Amino acid sequence: MDQFISTVKSQTFPIHGFDELTSSIYIPGYYWFENTSRGTSSWAAFMPPEILRCSFYRVLQDFPLLAGRFRNDKNSRGFVDVDGNNLNMPVYTDSDWNTVDFKHLKGSGFDTHLLPENFTDACGIPSASIFGTASAKLGIFHVRRCKDYGGVLVFASIAHAVVDGFGYFAFMNRWAEASRWMHKPCLDELPKRTISHDRAIHDDYISQETDALDEQTLEAAATGNAMTRFLSWLPIDKRNIFYKPVT
Repeated sequence: MDQFISTVKSQTFPIHGFDELTSSIYIPGYYWFENTSRGTSSWAAFMPPEILRCSFYRVLQDFPLLAGRFRNDKNSRGFVDVDGNNLNMPVYTDSDWNTVDFKHLKGSGFDTHLLPENFTDACGIPSASIFGTASAKLGIFHVRRCKDYGGVLVFASIAHAVVDGFGYFAFMNRWAEASRWMHKPCLDELPKRTISHDRAIHDDYISQETDALDEQTLEAAATGNAMTRFLSWLPIDKRNIFYKPVT
């Protein structure tokens, strides 16, 4: 973590209107890893905590948005603010599940209903009360180790406003790549990847030719009314008043 904190720079990342609409949505994923090295010297060293943690913070250098906050400029346009002096670090924990048997989970088809009752509340997606607010964590990551070193569960949840599905899996694949490299380094440096968080790049590839909007879309999005103008003016961290927690 210290290496990430010492290298991250203060910067901002503008987000588009569609990103703001998805500020209340997180992309969650469960990843199950079975320990098949029973009877060998590496049985108790499966997916070492230190390697997972260090590789995670190494990959954050490529995804600094996850340590940022949702903000609005004076025109209420949204952006992610990464303040090098006051980072909003993503949640990361690694702990043991001494009562959870990996073989039992595997036999059930990895039924998440068999996980401890408090798992979703304590380790899952943020509650609706903080959706779109400046205090919201943009990334939540939990590593849980099943009893007798039988396997590992990795839970990863990232705010949709900072990544789409492609970006989500780009992060996860990069984390896996960094973990493998740290576990058995065969190169002096981790292979470099070109990762851009500039939404404006897409504009160069979008055709200027457009079809006419259908009547329903035109009425709902293009023409606008008092309510749509009000919602557009309202800062992101105030829009959550319209969301009610699902019970």
